[in-house]
Amino acid sequence: MSEKFTKLGRDFRKVVSDVSENQTLRKLGGAIKGAAINKGAAIVRNRRIGGLAYGILDELLASFRSDHGYARPGRFEVAINPPSALKIGSSSSGSTSIEGAFSKLLSSNTENKDVMLRCHSITMPGRNLDTDPDTSLHGPTKQVVNGWSFAEITASFNMSNDLRERQFFERWQQTAFNEGTWSINYYNDYVGSLEIYQLDLQNRRRSGVKLFEAFPKTISGQQYDNAAFNQIQRLDVTFAYRYWESLDKEEPKRAFNERVEDRVRDVVERKILSKIPKVISKL
Repeated sequence: MSEKFTKLGRDFRKVVSDVSENQTLRKLGGAIKGAAINKGAAIVRNRRIGGLAYGILDELLASFRSDHGYARPGRFEVAINPPSALKIGSSSSGSTSIEGAFSKLLSSNTENKDVMLRCHSITMPGRNLDTDPDTSLHGPTKQVVNGWSFAEITASFNMSNDLRERQFFERWQQTAFNEGTWSINYYNDYVGSLEIYQLDLQNRRRSGVKLFEAFPKTISGQQYDNAAFNQIQRLDVTFAYRYWESLDKEEPKRAFNERVEDRVRDVVERKILSKIPKVISKL
């Protein structure tokens, strides 16, 4: 019996010796130990990097939520100021009456506001510096500014089923000419102005431009298609203008109750109109 235990002891020591001297197993053990150490270091490092990343992300999100966040292309407002001839017009007898002019002025303002709220998209105008090459120098030429110009812009409007938006711009165009005599009216009779504002997430005006001496140069045709049953008909209008200027982001001072009333009405109307395409698409 003692010999069996002695032999068993020798075999056990031999196994331990073989394991300790086996280079493959020793490398495997070292690798496991190193991986454990590296894993612990990686956890600590990742926690530090993660904390830094979350800190940067929080700071970035905070900046986006502040007054200096990103501008959103869907946050805009358009103010259309047609010429006075379109606002007032004449009475049926041919003479302009105060009562008729005031009544038509109110109805025109209502229609004008409806058209502005239905603006689906519009282009913020740019500016181009006109240049000529300076050929008086030897070697490469340089471009010298000799003036500046402004490109036309296009706006797209969602249309009502009575096409009142199209009728509005057609009447504006008709202030530029006389259909009966084929004559052209005075320039100041048919030019108005446009204002385009960038809004923030609270629908506050942050920046804007005003287009002076503007008028609807081109009214697009309308395409009808039986396959587009659930789509909204849109009207593209190209505006010509003389120049534009930047507007201050601050709104004009008005009474508090007037500002609250206008803000609530504009926000509600804008949100309702923005939901119309989604509602129609689900019908």
